[in-house]
This record gives sequence, C-alpha cells and structure tokens, in this order.
Amino acid sequence: MNSIILCEGNDDLWMIGYFLHKACNAKWIFIQDKTISDNFDLPKDTRRSKSEVYTNGTDKIVVCSVGGKDSFKKPIEFVSKINNYYPDERFQQIVIVRDRDCDSEEEILRSLETLFENYKGFNYSLQSRIVLKNKENISVKYTSKEIEYLINIAVIVIPFDCEGALETMLSRAISSKGDEENIIYNLANNYVDNYISNVRVPKYLRKNRDILKAKFSSLMAIINPTSSTDVMNDIFMEFDWEKSSYICENFKLLEILFS
Repeated sequence: MNSIILCEGNDDLWMIGYFLHKACNAKWIFIQDKTISDNFDLPKDTRRSKSEVYTNGTDKIVVCSVGGKDSFKKPIEFVSKINNYYPDERFQQIVIVRDRDCDSEEEILRSLETLFENYKGFNYSLQSRIVLKNKENISVKYTSKEIEYLINIAVIVIPFDCEGALETMLSRAISSKGDEENIIYNLANNYVDNYISNVRVPKYLRKNRDILKAKFSSLMAIINPTSSTDVMNDIFMEFDWEKSSYICENFKLLEILFS
C-alpha cells in the first residue's frame, strides 16, 4: 500500500520521519531510492520542498514537504492525479500535517477540502462532498474510469492546543521535562518578546514564523548550545522526542495509522 504525508516545511518532514521510525517501533525504514512506481515519479526536490520515502515490507510512505502553508495546491493535485490515472497504485492513505499558526481550525479544514474538490480529472469524480476533521481519518470514495475506489484522508493541525507551529510544539515538549527547562522556556520567550516590544519597526523577526524560530533557537542555545548551529535534522536526533507526552499527543494519529 502507498501512503503519503504532506507537511509544510523541511523541519516538519524531518520530525515526521523521525517520529515514524521511533514511535512505530522502527517498522518504517528510510530508504534513499525514491522510486515507488514504474508509472510515475515523485515531484523533484527543491530548496523548499523535498520528499523522503519510508518502507515497511511492501508498504511505502512518502513524506513530502510542500514549501509552506499556502503551497498545498500542487501536491494535492499531484496526489489526485496519481489516484485517478493509476488507481491500483493510489495513495490509499493521505495525511496532511498543517501548522495552526493564527488560523482557525475551521478555516484550515475548509481550505484543504476545497483543494481536493477542485481537482477535475478525466473520468474522475468524487462520490460525495469531502468533510475533513482535525485528528480524524475519514474515508472518501471516488470513481476513475467508472470504477469505484476508496481512499482515506487525515488532517493533523499542530499544535493541537494553541496557536503556533512545529517550533512551538518542540519548545513546549522541552519545557515539560522539568522545572529548570520550564524556566529556560519562559526566559527564551521573554527575551524575544522584549526585543519585539522595544523596537518600533523591527529590522529582524518581522514575520510570526521568524519569531517562533527565534524563540526555539534561544531555548536550544541554552539547553544544548552546540546544537544551536546544527541543522534541524541533527537536533531532532539528539532528543527522545517520541517519549514526550506532548509530542505524542500531537502526533498520536500518525502512530495509530502506521503502527
């Protein structure tokens, strides 16, 4: 069976791959070969979007970063095309991991529904309106060449309990480890907030995304100073994230679907 997980950025991609391997008892193994079919290729990697492939016997999961919260249209269209033209090799399980940011959950779900519904392929039609739900897996029937097929679509909006993104989730996971980590977490947040509040027009950290990353980097600079200059993939490998109850709560559905 082929599955695909679409996420926003490369940091999300690495974290999801790490979690799949660790939380699912090492069932899913990363492979260099990205060939999952003789009939189609995965989209080519760019600086902002990449794909990784994990296997478990004959089952494969493609984890794909799309390049940002407003860049899901083309990847969803790619998935829909594959499911239409090669239904026997379709992505039977589709998971979308989306940062909450400052958006409402309803806005996020409705916008994703529209992307699936807007695909118009030859001899392709959805059998009913798609109604997505956060942290739930829904079944969708469609027809291709007059034959009915079934796929599942799941959406995971992170963090599950507050505004923010992956960095928010990781920071809160670290803060819950102990009293000292919680103190450092609060100090790191205050440090960045004080800069923003004391500059009328900031030269740096002009975007909410940059502010989140700065708070996480400030936290990491104290928790593990040597890692503050490493790439995120290396940072992920240095912590047992899968043992954090907060991380597990956010990614619980991934564990349910792929264990």
